[in-house]
Amino acid sequence: MIPKVSVLMPVYNGESHVSTAIDSILAQTFTNFEFLVIDDGSTDSTAAIARAYDDPRLRFVENQRNLGIAATLNRGLGLARGDFIARMDADDISHPLRLEKQVAYLERHFDVGVLGTACQYIDESGNPGLVWSPPLEHTLLNWQLCFHCPLPHPSVIVRKEILSEVGGYAEVRYAEDYELWRRIAAMTRMASLSQPLVSLRRRSTSITTQYHDDYYCQVVKISQEIMSEMLGYPLPLQLAKNVVYMSTESADDSFLSAQVVQMLFRVFIERHIPSRYEQREIADDASARIFHWAYHLYGIRDQRYLPVLRWAWQIAPTSTARTVLKFAGRKSRHLLGLRSRRN
Repeated sequence: MIPKVSVLMPVYNGESHVSTAIDSILAQTFTNFEFLVIDDGSTDSTAAIARAYDDPRLRFVENQRNLGIAATLNRGLGLARGDFIARMDADDISHPLRLEKQVAYLERHFDVGVLGTACQYIDESGNPGLVWSPPLEHTLLNWQLCFHCPLPHPSVIVRKEILSEVGGYAEVRYAEDYELWRRIAAMTRMASLSQPLVSLRRRSTSITTQYHDDYYCQVVKISQEIMSEMLGYPLPLQLAKNVVYMSTESADDSFLSAQVVQMLFRVFIERHIPSRYEQREIADDASARIFHWAYHLYGIRDQRYLPVLRWAWQIAPTSTARTVLKFAGRKSRHLLGLRSRRN
């Protein structure tokens, strides 16, 4: 029988948690899947652990040498037989209902090509932490795409024909998921389920942690491309970095960063024509980003904080007023505290 879903799990030196990850997929309530476990040249006992499983749904594949995650995923796409491609990482855990809920959603929503889920972070020992809850709708995900990767890669399921149409993963060293969503968002709708159906393990040896600077340099470059395409002119890389990180010491850079977010909001609303709810959510996010720069300019006594604050107000007056009152209250309490100590 041809499987409905192909689960792709590349693994490199994952002996610590790979059996837990494999067990979580084999325990899915949805059973019509194949599970491609691709060992990317591991030097530990990963291959032996995977080979020990006796389940016809698990297909173990070995790379002759370490190819990297993007090339390994593309190899998996070439081997996959399912209509849907589900991602999995070798140190994470898929909850039993994950595939069942994702397949059911995609079979009801033919216009959605990429579906993620909320995820709960766990530590090395599996203790639960914060929940990552991506926006549920395509337009909100598209807005967040301007600034960061909005969907956790190990949670997604994608229609195979969509991946084939965009040519699979670009063989970048880092942030291959963010780069893929950048291309896919232009041709299909994205969505996310609100339930945390995947547990993401935070590890000191993860790629994001080990190669922090290189990883986030790649993230900024992708964000720069997205923002430049939307604005219609090439955004300087340093300015894109300021917008993404919301951090700079320069008053000029703060003013320019606020200006970029204001223009992005205007162009985005005109291009995507969001619903009233979506526009309110996007406006609240944009105004909060702009207020951040207004507050920085105010803190360094640069008078340009007033026009920047006006931009935030024009985009979302109610949420901006609440934010101003909150910060005004903090400042008043701080001043009162100083006076009482002096007395």
